[in-house]
Amino acid sequence: RDVNPEQQLETYGADAIRLFILGSNFMKAEPVPVDKEGIVFNDTIKTILTPLWNAYHFFTLYANAANITVSHEPNLVNPLDKYIVSELNDLIKTTTSALNEYKPDIAVKEFVRFLDILNNWYIRRNRDRFWDEDIDAFETLHYVLTTFCKVLAPFAPFISEYIFKNLTGLESVHLEDWPTPTQSDEKIVNDMRRVQMI
Repeated sequence: RDVNPEQQLETYGADAIRLFILGSNFMKAEPVPVDKEGIVFNDTIKTILTPLWNAYHFFTLYANAANITVSHEPNLVNPLDKYIVSELNDLIKTTTSALNEYKPDIAVKEFVRFLDILNNWYIRRNRDRFWDEDIDAFETLHYVLTTFCKVLAPFAPFISEYIFKNLTGLESVHLEDWPTPTQSDEKIVNDMRRVQMI
């Protein structure tokens, strides 16, 4: 039986399918195998959409519990805050370059890497700060999530729109300017990456 695109869109969602296609060899005009059930789309759900949703859910859960209102860009004093924003800046640079060169698959791979760092390194190691209602931690995570949504928006427009609007109250992520990377702390990035390899 043939693949039913409408059924797969209904089952997995447009964002998952878009990310799969943009991250595959399809953009290089090479064959891309898709099983009839669409199970291949689970990979982008597992590595991008679910981790993003988990980070968003973590932020809203703790921010609402502590009645935190984020009012401005983060005050980068904590080394982990500096690190995650530096990784975000690297992501913006890589994604911008990938789109300029018509290589979206490179950007999709970077989304996976960045979200893994965000959830399994930054958030996990900062749980006590969020529990203690450290405003710098909240402002940093808010900044990272909203900026990441701007970068992800051309690839996964629906989840990006939902999260961005809920976090900012602004009209649409798709009306925002493309983010410009700020200065990265290369020493912290290199040090953290070395520690992660241990």
